[in-house]
Amino acid sequence: EGLLELRADRRRDLGPLELHLVALAEGWEGLASKEKSPLRKGQMTAHARELYQAALPGATGLLRAKIAKKLEGEAPAKLASPVKGPAVDLLPLIDLKKDIVSGNWRLDGKAVVGATGDRPRLLIPYNPPEEYDLSVVAERVTGESTFGFGLSRGTAQWAVLFDTIAAGYQTGLDTLDGKSAWENETSVKGRLVPSGKAMTYELRVRRTGLSILLDGKSLIEWQGDYNRLTVGQRWTVPDKKALFLCANGAEMKYSKIMLIPI
Repeated sequence: EGLLELRADRRRDLGPLELHLVALAEGWEGLASKEKSPLRKGQMTAHARELYQAALPGATGLLRAKIAKKLEGEAPAKLASPVKGPAVDLLPLIDLKKDIVSGNWRLDGKAVVGATGDRPRLLIPYNPPEEYDLSVVAERVTGESTFGFGLSRGTAQWAVLFDTIAAGYQTGLDTLDGKSAWENETSVKGRLVPSGKAMTYELRVRRTGLSILLDGKSLIEWQGDYNRLTVGQRWTVPDKKALFLCANGAEMKYSKIMLIPI
């Protein structure tokens, strides 16, 4: 069972960012209600609350009332990592005239599409705080190979690569201790992302390490010194503190890119 067991009609109807955040929060609540471990249950409930808090500032009408009721009476002290700021919608910050590092990128409505080419890379002109959640909704349009997300924290910058075929389909951090995504301790074997399906990627950066989830399922849990993480030569970008998108042999459509400061 996936974390976000949302009905197909609800997924199609998700429009405003706030609706998407509430849908994610409800998914976490549903899983928490079935969890027997008190620790994991608390972590899931805390994350649901973070998402509700992120959705509240921009919500209106019945949705705002619903979120307020969810948050009413819950003690912030129970949160493992309280939210320090509102969610930042990163898609509108991207300027295709300035932020393309390589490859062909285009707009499809409000979404950004990265076409296949020589390792297309696109800067997201935003330097994140030390702790944050990056939530992305993306769909593989064509191709079967690598795509990823460039992350940063302080002076460290690295990528999370999905479905790299360098040594069979593998997903992992790139690079860790100088080792590529398919040859370090974070490597996950097997193809994960089919074509034609929008999926939610959650990338959580904390002081002690990071977590990667795909449609609510945990893929990577890593703890360590961020100085061990670097960007592989083939994925470098001019701004060493910025976030970025990258691919190689995959056309990807990004419909939501949201950052929640922690």
